[in-house]
Amino acid sequence: MQFNFDNVDVAVNRSGILSTNSSINTNNSIEAAYVLGYSRPINQLPFGSIKTTFNSTYFPVINQEPNFAVVNKIKSMINDSGYLGERVEFAGLHHDYWFLDSYSLKVQPNNIVETTVNYSTFWQLCGGTLRPKSNQINYLDQGSCMHSWSTYILSSGDYMNKPIYDFSYSFQANWRPIYIIGKKFPVEVKLLGASETISFNTDEYRAVLFTGENVYPNLLDSNNGNIQFRNISIICMDGCDSTGDSSASLNLNVSGFKIKSITPVVQVGQTLRVTYLAEKYY
Repeated sequence: MQFNFDNVDVAVNRSGILSTNSSINTNNSIEAAYVLGYSRPINQLPFGSIKTTFNSTYFPVINQEPNFAVVNKIKSMINDSGYLGERVEFAGLHHDYWFLDSYSLKVQPNNIVETTVNYSTFWQLCGGTLRPKSNQINYLDQGSCMHSWSTYILSSGDYMNKPIYDFSYSFQANWRPIYIIGKKFPVEVKLLGASETISFNTDEYRAVLFTGENVYPNLLDSNNGNIQFRNISIICMDGCDSTGDSSASLNLNVSGFKIKSITPVVQVGQTLRVTYLAEKYY
């Protein structure tokens, strides 16, 4: 059965996401089995686990960003014992045990904010066949999308004296499935560690003053270390700015990020830019 892109559900924890590109890939670890006395393989056998990955690029919505909520959940996990992952649905295929591998967000001038997320599961998918929309997934108003015009990197709002030309954020988690003899699927999936990375471009250069120097407040002086991503509709309100509007926002806290590298770059026909990279580990 064929159905068009506008008739496909993409959701995380029952919350629909405004995806522009999504895919699911199942990789069955099959290898040829050779034995002594035979020049050709006697069979093709499993030499590893079955792993399915989900990838989606989408426009995040301020009031409904389930994947950023999952990122914050993983960051706050002290003991991951008993954590079974999240529910992901794609065109009728679904499972409740998906583990977020990576999440990235990029802000560029005059563009809507776009996000990419990756999940993995080590269990067989439910659903069996692809199907069109079920009309059971909640998709919020597209007007709640984030845009570079309503993203506030600096609390001062002094964009001309200290401009930020673009900004990116990424989160990575390292999961390890635990298998035992007699079981096809893992009995547990352990979180081995996680990390965050931010990168931004400006035209101001400064040297790293000491090993382990924090990016906040030394480079980014956002309010309490929070970078604010807001609904694009606030630009239509009179007197709106980074401190005068109380509408909902997605806040990224950059406290604890350590400066890793500073790279001045210049190209023909362009002004000099300085790229700052900072990381944080969990």
